[in-house]
Amino acid sequence: DSELNQNNDFDGTKFWKNALLTAEKLGFETNKITIMWTNSPLPSNQDMIAVCGALEVACLALVSCLHTLPISNGNLVRTRLKSGIKDILENCVVFSTTLVNSIGKNYPKTEQHPLVRDCGVVMKHCEYLRQLPQDNKAACVETIQAQTFIL
Repeated sequence: DSELNQNNDFDGTKFWKNALLTAEKLGFETNKITIMWTNSPLPSNQDMIAVCGALEVACLALVSCLHTLPISNGNLVRTRLKSGIKDILENCVVFSTTLVNSIGKNYPKTEQHPLVRDCGVVMKHCEYLRQLPQDNKAACVETIQAQTFIL
């Protein structure tokens, strides 16, 4: 962690590009699982193990991204990113729970399957990362502007 505090070679543009691509990949994996699970024929156990494993890897990669953001880049931007990633991961848990709870159930239309809704929520949170401020100055300005109603 002390190495991350002193990292002068940090490339913010590269970091954010990687973080956003990782979030996009996570959304892609939830979408792939949803398509496979909600359409006939149902995927094999091996196929589900593979795609769920890919979702797990994407989740771990996103957590890893957070830990590569140097603390010296600012607490507020780091806190906002951590909150965004936490929202994604919490919704992945909901998505996974819905997947497990839907085993053996039939839905008349694909769009009525609750997994479709939960996939959309995960993808929405993944897309939200694009709206986060990418440096501490921008995060501070955004926070202050959000509080202008007090003045």
